[in-house]
Amino acid sequence: MALHFMKTTRTKHPYLCWEDLQTTPSMVKDIVQEKKEIEDVTEKLSRKRFDSLWLTGVGSSFNQLLTGLCIFRDIVKLPVTLIHSFDLVHYSLPPGLDENSVLIDVSQTGRTKAAVEAAELAKKRSVRVVAVTTVPDSPLAKAADYLIYIQAAAEDFPVIPFKQYIGALTIIYLFAIAMARRLRVRDTSRISALEFQLKGIPSILSRVLRNEQHLVDLAGKYENKDIFYFVGQGPNFGTAHESAVKIRECVRKKSVGISTEEIAHGAFNALDEESVVVVIAPPGGSYDRALALVKAIDVMGATTISVVDQSDSKVAEASDEVIKMPGKLPEILTPITYIAPLQLLIYHMAVEKGLNPDLIGTDEARSRKAWDILFPVGTH
Repeated sequence: MALHFMKTTRTKHPYLCWEDLQTTPSMVKDIVQEKKEIEDVTEKLSRKRFDSLWLTGVGSSFNQLLTGLCIFRDIVKLPVTLIHSFDLVHYSLPPGLDENSVLIDVSQTGRTKAAVEAAELAKKRSVRVVAVTTVPDSPLAKAADYLIYIQAAAEDFPVIPFKQYIGALTIIYLFAIAMARRLRVRDTSRISALEFQLKGIPSILSRVLRNEQHLVDLAGKYENKDIFYFVGQGPNFGTAHESAVKIRECVRKKSVGISTEEIAHGAFNALDEESVVVVIAPPGGSYDRALALVKAIDVMGATTISVVDQSDSKVAEASDEVIKMPGKLPEILTPITYIAPLQLLIYHMAVEKGLNPDLIGTDEARSRKAWDILFPVGTH
């Protein structure tokens, strides 16, 4: 099989991706404490002027960078462009991607064909390339000028990279903060505050993991629903998309990742009693719109599961189900914690359905055959 990193399989809970999630708090703590590699890369980049940042990836890495786009724009204050690796390689090269640019190329395995080709193409245009990956000797790492290693891969690497997703997000935050310091962004007090708040993320993640039974109950209650919508805006647009991808992969459910404003522009008409809408609604710019959406969903007869701050009352009271998040964070930092309960919810839905979430369907002959057609050995 092309998915050669899948070394073991299990037949019941706990599966590998669940065990991986349990170590997420310690992983984030280690990344935050041992950030020298990120600071070294940033120092080397700052030796030569650059006036734009480009972000590229595929799949879950692209979803991370949907959040990363907000992070770099908010913190670094440079022009930032997000482009899918396949588009960068196979369609017209965008203007401005040149020797005065830095390309941040994210790939969990470092083998994704389009991500590697994007790095190679950028290098031909004298663009400095930073690889963010869990595999330090991967083709992407070798193609890049600089490497930031996600120390998140277990020996028996699960197919579903729950932990790796959070690890890469942590690195993106730290990279943005380090870059802002190097570029002497004026809002130093806010940057210091964000850096301090990142140190509290492991504690928040631990509290989320301790509240697992609530997510087990929700999984059992709604696993039989037909379609799931995951809704988020701003920095949590990526959270919504990633959750929709993972429920398709793990639970084989029809799902949609969509922004809070876009579902309000007509998509809500598809909702009915067999729909579940997961609304990611931290305090922030889209909160009032999320509240209106939850009320509209109720009129359509669909079920709402809202992910909100622990002190929330308005969205919580209007929702059918609530996942309350500990630790009061600014909206820009919420993706790193709000994704965790959704990962656990999706995991337990797969368990309820009698599926092995590690395998994303590759235990079925037709799915395995499709994987091998789409991803020949060494391309994912």
